[in-house]
Amino acid sequence: MKKVEISEVSLPGLEGNPDLTARLWQPEESARAWIILLHGQNDHSGRYSHAGQAFAEAGFAFLIPDFRGHGKSPGKRGHVLRFSEYIRDGEAAVRYAESQQPRRLILGGHSLGGFVAACIAEEMPQEFAGVFVSSPFLRLNFALPGFQMFLVRIISRILPGLALDNHVKDEDLSHDPDMIQQKKEDPDNFGTISARAFVEILDNQGNCIQQAEKYKNPLLVLHGSSDQVTDPKASEEFYNNAGSRNKDFRLYDGFFHELLNETDRNQVINDIIAWCQSLTE
Repeated sequence: MKKVEISEVSLPGLEGNPDLTARLWQPEESARAWIILLHGQNDHSGRYSHAGQAFAEAGFAFLIPDFRGHGKSPGKRGHVLRFSEYIRDGEAAVRYAESQQPRRLILGGHSLGGFVAACIAEEMPQEFAGVFVSSPFLRLNFALPGFQMFLVRIISRILPGLALDNHVKDEDLSHDPDMIQQKKEDPDNFGTISARAFVEILDNQGNCIQQAEKYKNPLLVLHGSSDQVTDPKASEEFYNNAGSRNKDFRLYDGFFHELLNETDRNQVINDIIAWCQSLTE
């Protein structure tokens, strides 16, 4: 096992937004590139130690910020007033990585973080050598009753910070019982999302898929065929719309939502590492 330096860093917030906490894994030698991974909703950087170790051993600096309201970052749990607040958090991590060496950046994201990463890539495609998204939250893979959504939209205006159950079972995220148990025992696993955050996320998903043609650089889209949370077909639509000539879509047969925490997670991690290495040769 190669020596890896693990640290916790503070990311200055942009445009009056709060400072964030992030975890960083760095190789002992100079990094091939910086990889920024944005985590999912009700998720945090501490759940990716195995991935951070693997990427750093492969020669990459691996940075994961905690979104506001998640992990060690400040803010009401699972709450934003505008989806753009998540964009600003992701951009804060990008700006931090840009200030380091080397200035070659690869942006990644899982679930909500995959959605946010896709939006950032569309806004500033010139910043990245490549972008990869894992199970991006571009559409739910289960239907919500119309009357329920109607009520949630009303609540989001009257009580925007009201915490709602996210209706996601830990058992639907991974086949690995150890990973499921760790999440259940995780003090940062709050299992809710605010009414306003939920509506803001849903209302911005379509724009991201439609505007995928703006992104021209290398793209890797990954999804599990048995994802119970986010829709693999939405990922395929995003992939098909992307303006990239160098793009790849990988559907992992039988995998659940959390590809990087699945039983066969090493297959996914190694696939991403190999793809990142191809961009830095």
